[in-house]
Amino acid sequence: MQLGKVAQPRSLKDAHRLIAKLLEQDEQRRIKAANSRYVFSWDEPYFDSPTEKRRLRILSGLFKAVTKCGAKPSVSKDAKDVSVTVGDEHVHIELEVIDDGCKGTKSQNRPHDRFKLTIKEGWRSKEQDQYVWEDNKDEKIESMLRNIAEDVILAGERHYRTHKEYQYQWTLERKQELIEKERQRIEMEARLEHERKEKLRLERIQLLLDEASAHRQACDIREYIARVLDLSGTSLLPAEQEQLMIWVEWARAQADDLDPIVSGRFQIDRPLE
Repeated sequence: MQLGKVAQPRSLKDAHRLIAKLLEQDEQRRIKAANSRYVFSWDEPYFDSPTEKRRLRILSGLFKAVTKCGAKPSVSKDAKDVSVTVGDEHVHIELEVIDDGCKGTKSQNRPHDRFKLTIKEGWRSKEQDQYVWEDNKDEKIESMLRNIAEDVILAGERHYRTHKEYQYQWTLERKQELIEKERQRIEMEARLEHERKEKLRLERIQLLLDEASAHRQACDIREYIARVLDLSGTSLLPAEQEQLMIWVEWARAQADDLDPIVSGRFQIDRPLE
């Protein structure tokens, strides 16, 4: 970090370009107000008061210092929203007037306003608002600008490290999530495969039971046919004997159709899974 000497800003003559731009815009507001019959408060210059001019001097000195390190400052048109981009990280800065308890007196009318400058840490930081400087009886913020600029740059580096650590932790967590999802997927596939095989096994057993039952029924029919033939003997008339044989043929066909062995429904080479 090559900051070198950081001068205390005593005027706005050689202001940082962003501050010079604010002053130009303020001058345009002043000219417009002077030429307007009616002037609204939001159209008036922002930086006419000693307090606001000092705000600009502080920011100008800080911006010049951080620019030496390659950082890029930015500021809103009223100089209240301030940030410095260090690398790809944005460091937000708050420069506010300290309330000294002078009720009823507007800040711009108080001759000796005290300022407090705070480096706002990122939302992932565990130590928010830790870096604070304020005017005291021994020194002003202007004399602290070198240390402030150094800490702004360091805050950007901290943000960067915090961001990278967050990315690393997120990557680890994401990796663990993917590993867990893959484990669950494999476990579910194995469970579904087990259930499929179990269902198939039960279906094959039920089929076996059904075929055995059908075979027994076919055997019962054949045995019944044989008993009918035995008992009928030669007592039947020729016409009745002919009808009996028709019935026997039909009954045997039903038994053969019911029997999985004779009908061919039973196949010993069925795939076993």
